[in-house]
Amino acid sequence: MHVPEVIMLPFHTDRLIVRPPEPSDLPTLVAILGDAEVMKLALYERPFSEREARRFIESDFARDAADVTRLGVVCRRSHAAPMGFAGIFPCLYLPGELEFGFVFAAHAHGQGFATEVGQKFIDVGLRELGRPECMRCATRTMSRHGKCFCESSA
Repeated sequence: MHVPEVIMLPFHTDRLIVRPPEPSDLPTLVAILGDAEVMKLALYERPFSEREARRFIESDFARDAADVTRLGVVCRRSHAAPMGFAGIFPCLYLPGELEFGFVFAAHAHGQGFATEVGQKFIDVGLRELGRPECMRCATRTMSRHGKCFCESSA
């Protein structure tokens, strides 16, 4: 009998790592969540106050390596500093389904990171989590800002 491998964070791509947050990541994550330009098309389409950002991080981010259906910190493989966050998580609009999303700091826009992490999440969702489909971002413009729509990918 084949026993499936346990899926754990971090997830690796050619250039990126998605990992659980560390205490030292908090100031950068709060700054990203508070950046009006970055957040105008993400989550609630507005910047978060510091209090809202801290609450969001506490409630929605992975707490450990086994917490794969929550948000993780995205950093370059060559540098541990956070440049955004991303994750696979339960879809609020389609119970029982998973979706993925991401938000990157302004300096990381336009470099293909959203596409790279999105491809990884589709692979994790379909192959490693055994899902028949995975919700993904529908447009290139919206994908840069982590805005996800319920369009499936099988």
